[in-house]
Amino acid sequence: MSAMAARRLLIRHPCGFHLRGLRTQAWPDGDEESGPKRVSRFKGRTVREIIRYSEEEFDNAAAKQQELRNVMQVRALLGQRPGRLMDVSELSALHPNLAEAVRDYPGVFKVVDYGAGSSLLCFTAEAEALLKQEESLREEMEARSVRVLRKLLMLSVDRRLSLGRVGFWATDFGLPDDLSDLVSRYREFFELSTTLDYTTWVSLALWDPALAVSYAEIEDRQRQAGTMTQMEMWTPKGYVLSKRHRKVLARFREAPFVSPYTDYRDLESLKMKFEKHAVAGMQELLNLTLYKSLMLSTLAEFKTEFSFSRKPLDLVLRHPEYFYVSPVGKQETVFLRSAYRSGELVKKSPLVLIREQFVKLLDKK
Repeated sequence: MSAMAARRLLIRHPCGFHLRGLRTQAWPDGDEESGPKRVSRFKGRTVREIIRYSEEEFDNAAAKQQELRNVMQVRALLGQRPGRLMDVSELSALHPNLAEAVRDYPGVFKVVDYGAGSSLLCFTAEAEALLKQEESLREEMEARSVRVLRKLLMLSVDRRLSLGRVGFWATDFGLPDDLSDLVSRYREFFELSTTLDYTTWVSLALWDPALAVSYAEIEDRQRQAGTMTQMEMWTPKGYVLSKRHRKVLARFREAPFVSPYTDYRDLESLKMKFEKHAVAGMQELLNLTLYKSLMLSTLAEFKTEFSFSRKPLDLVLRHPEYFYVSPVGKQETVFLRSAYRSGELVKKSPLVLIREQFVKLLDKK
């Protein structure tokens, strides 16, 4: 974690308490190396100590997801070309890093040289077979795509989003590449408009109270029903929380639930409620994704469309009981803890199952 990111933690918590450092776990053999690896440590004026630990299961998942994200970017480009063929020089001009990466995945991509220093890029037979499986799910997944897009619009500040920006996030949320086609066929739910700067917007045509039930609200009901254990409620893997920090998290958890679908502007002066709204909103965004995770840079972009936090890194680090931030790769990845067990997604959509086969092809040499 950068010094700037660490300094941002040295603030008074919005819920009215100062952050306290998380202690290292007491290892039976007295050897700290047997526990989680320390990622960073920062001492400051308002906290005793802040320590972040690496959790290998999440970090491995983050590495694979980032590899898959690169493959999906190339797939989207190839899918727009006749016969799914593309000149490597064209890909190099558009995305130099991706052009270099495709040669690292011979199980997914095939590069065919046709003389004069030119090469064509296409999918291998195995990858083509997986793409056809994906296409066969299109109708089944379309209902999910409509639902996810409606919920994203309901979560947004102005109940509208730029179609181009939503398309940029399509891979993470499992949305189709051609969003305009999807939106145009469901005019009962969506409206399209173009502003003077030629930006195309998709707006919510109808508010549905049945959809305004969040992942966190369902989890909150489970907690009140006693179906969640105390361990699941407060103790993230690899940490032993101080008594004070446990009380803080308990107080936060016991505070009345605030739905992320409520208007945040009525909550700004109420710090505890605003924090509850922000955490529930972050959980909902992550839960709407295929892998219940997002790049930190993507969450930073969301802050203009959504109202959950102006500083998403601060928010997720304040709540290690809900989120894990993996430092693996070029960009940090934020995970929804409750959606994973031992580094594996608990519930996998049919699309995720197919993409897991893509991940296996990444390792094929």
